[in-house]
Amino acid sequence: MNFLLHLFSPWCWRMAWRDSRRARARLLMFSVSIMAGIAALVTIGSLRDSLLQALDNEARAMLGADVFVQGKKPLTEKAEEILRKLPNAQVQRETSFATMAMAVANQNVRLVQARAVEEGFPFFGKPVSDPHDAWSRCLAGEGFVLEPALAEHLAVRAGDMIRIGELDLPVLGLLTKPPPTVNLMSAFAPEMFFAKKLAPQTGIPPGSTFTNHRAWVLFPDGVNVDKIVNDSMKGQLRAEGASVESVSNRKRNITQVLERIYSFLSLIAFVALVLGGLGVASAIHVHAVERLPVVATMRCLGCSPGRAMAVYVIQGMWLGVAGAAGGVLLGYAAVKAAPFVLHEVLPVDIETHLSPSVAGQALIFGFVLCFSFALLPLLCVRRVPALAAVRAPVTGGIRLWRDPLAWFMLPLVAGSLLWLSRTLSPPDNPNLGPQFCGALLLGMLGLIFGAWIIMLLARAVVRPWWPFTLRQGLAALYRPRNQTKLFLLSVGMGVALVLTTVLTQSMLAEFLNSRKIGMKENFFVIDLKPEQRETLASVLKAGGAEVVGEAPFATMTLSRVNGRAPNERRPRDPGNDSIRIPGWLFTQAYRVTWDPKNPPPADGEALKVSVEKNLARTLKVEINGRLTFTSGDHKLECIVTGLHEISWDRMLDNFPVMLTTQSPPAGITPSWAFGARVHDSGHGARMQREVSQALPGITILDITAITTVLADILERGGWLVHSLSLLTVVTGLIIVVAVLLAGRRDRVEESVLLRTLGASRAQIRRILVCEYLLLGLFASLAGVALSILFTWPLATQLFHVPYNTWHWPLALALVIVCALTTALGMALSRGVASHPPLSILRGEG
Repeated sequence: MNFLLHLFSPWCWRMAWRDSRRARARLLMFSVSIMAGIAALVTIGSLRDSLLQALDNEARAMLGADVFVQGKKPLTEKAEEILRKLPNAQVQRETSFATMAMAVANQNVRLVQARAVEEGFPFFGKPVSDPHDAWSRCLAGEGFVLEPALAEHLAVRAGDMIRIGELDLPVLGLLTKPPPTVNLMSAFAPEMFFAKKLAPQTGIPPGSTFTNHRAWVLFPDGVNVDKIVNDSMKGQLRAEGASVESVSNRKRNITQVLERIYSFLSLIAFVALVLGGLGVASAIHVHAVERLPVVATMRCLGCSPGRAMAVYVIQGMWLGVAGAAGGVLLGYAAVKAAPFVLHEVLPVDIETHLSPSVAGQALIFGFVLCFSFALLPLLCVRRVPALAAVRAPVTGGIRLWRDPLAWFMLPLVAGSLLWLSRTLSPPDNPNLGPQFCGALLLGMLGLIFGAWIIMLLARAVVRPWWPFTLRQGLAALYRPRNQTKLFLLSVGMGVALVLTTVLTQSMLAEFLNSRKIGMKENFFVIDLKPEQRETLASVLKAGGAEVVGEAPFATMTLSRVNGRAPNERRPRDPGNDSIRIPGWLFTQAYRVTWDPKNPPPADGEALKVSVEKNLARTLKVEINGRLTFTSGDHKLECIVTGLHEISWDRMLDNFPVMLTTQSPPAGITPSWAFGARVHDSGHGARMQREVSQALPGITILDITAITTVLADILERGGWLVHSLSLLTVVTGLIIVVAVLLAGRRDRVEESVLLRTLGASRAQIRRILVCEYLLLGLFASLAGVALSILFTWPLATQLFHVPYNTWHWPLALALVIVCALTTALGMALSRGVASHPPLSILRGEG
């Protein structure tokens, strides 16, 4: 380990600079291999810091107020009293509901999120409309303001009439900057706004499905909002069936999401960094082998093994600094370009900047990675004897695994990778990175083992009667200084990661599509009044839709579990620490159904219910447990007598709570849900128009349209993952280019030897084509096999979707990788077949 002391010797630094004169271009080529990973880390980290800074600056604008309160039913008088008693607070109210909007002129319809808001809404994040006065006129009650996507779908413009429920109003304009969005329903149903005072005129019941009643609260500056929320609002309002969210909660939730996305994308970039480290190790190995005669000469002049090794370690450090610095510059350019590329997916308008801490961390990563990966291949420098300067066969070396220092270096490399991966892990799951690193290590070991098998088979299967070019191409796979292992590691790992993301996204999309096709119903009409059932059935049948079934239901809220309210603390059960029931379970609406075929309950018998298994597990309720539901002024005391599972085949059976009775409890007015089947999205759009004309104000869910939106979200979210996965391919190609350049002299020597033995230039070119084609084929096959192994646990364990290998991406990967490897190899091997033998014999090649 005395070479560490020599790293501070000026002579070693001067010698490292002088010795690298003929190899600087090639070494810089290898340093490019880590630039992609460093640039990705810098870009992702800087964007995260910029988003967090923008979040701090615009958190109130993103929420629209200091606090918002939300319930599935109108706030109770006690909840209103709690809001009135807040010190010096201003309150705005909103009612939103999912409903069908119809363009009166052309009869186009669309499921929308209609938001009825008061004048002055919101407190922060004021919207911008076109024309500019459309928003103020909307809040005054003159008409609707729409999202541009909704206007395009309905084919309307300013002045056209739109109907929601029983209310007809003109379109006043479009939103160029929308107000804050607090409901995920807006991802499937575009938003439209109108005055809250007009909400009763729609005729939509205030307790209908997908309805939310909100109160937005603004406190004076300097007030401790979190203290007021925790002390005076959260527990009391939750007991009244309302949820509470503050600016700090919103910031915390968004920060957690950003950290998870940052960690996930950074771990993908980590793969590119590891591949870049392999490129650096390969560069140092090839360079060190070529410089062994120089090392032997220095040993004759009295240079110690540690000092000689320090010279080349310094060169490896230069590689790390150059690659990391180049990566930071590339990352800076990407950060500046990011707002123009990601403006549609960023939650706020941000001014991106290069984060000094992220850039410094990336520089440290690059340096540590290159230093770690450069040490192992440089161990051979220590074992070069002075006698090798006069007798080339004398190496005096031993195998790497027999070198005691190698067993010190291997834990150092592994420790560096674990440190990097743990640093990039999310704060709430620090073991994710090491687990990812472990999976990556197993994949790399599998690729190395595959390369070893390929070299053994290439040596064993060759037969004398095979064509000469094929035999020579196979021999190139196992000859000394072959490139089989490095090709499989770099190209195979890149192909595996890209295919893993493609296959996973394809399986998710196929799962959604199969559920859409496999379900008996793909068109739902909900919130029907009992007297509307016959009208709906006749409209569906007349329009060619197949009526699959109908189910009654009532919307209720949960008030008590086993006799305890949400703000009551349960006694700690022995051996059970998970006794707290999440508060949101007491604020959401439950659709409770019953089967008219069930026998009626006996007089005085408690209501019996069956609860969905996952819901029962979350509520921590078992058989004979007691649940109290509230519907309006009625309370239902129920006893759990059974558990059931959700089935995707028939959605009308998928109610979380089912009463084992044949009729609704006394005093509860049921609503009805109809399930039908339409042929395609066009048929579904036509049925939406006809049903909305016959029954204004009801809610229609077209699964064919919703799954299309989900698939679009998957596709838009997947392109960033694909882009980062392609970094591994780019890094692998850079490594391939550098390896081919580094091995050019070997191929020239072989070419000269073959020409001396009588081979023609055409034969040599065919040998090279065969070698590169086989390398690309085996590397792509290894990547395909590894992607299948990676995809299986992702599909079955993480996403819980059926495992299905898509064949066309696998076949396409084989063709593309083989073609690219062959074309790149031949392009970099120009002139090999025509190289003059005399230059090699003279040692000038």
